[in-house]
Amino acid sequence: MTKYSGILEDFLSTDINENLEFCDEVLTAITQASTKEDSFCGNVYELEITADKAIFHNLHDDSCASETIDLTQLQTILIAWREKITAIKK
Repeated sequence: MTKYSGILEDFLSTDINENLEFCDEVLTAITQASTKEDSFCGNVYELEITADKAIFHNLHDDSCASETIDLTQLQTILIAWREKITAIKK
């Protein structure tokens, strides 16, 4: 995750956190992205899901640049995040 400016890490800790339901909603949107675009508003970020990418927008700081990530990369990261949270909750 070092390639990103910190928005992705921040999104995971502030918007997804331990909310597996929200994580699952985003994962579902990723799998449906080729036919349906979607967006989510979290605590700090709006996440836009398009056919080939995810775009993070800070909801509270207009000076913060948006960040784009490939959907496959985001899906891999979210699955790993979900697995870690599930393991912690056991």
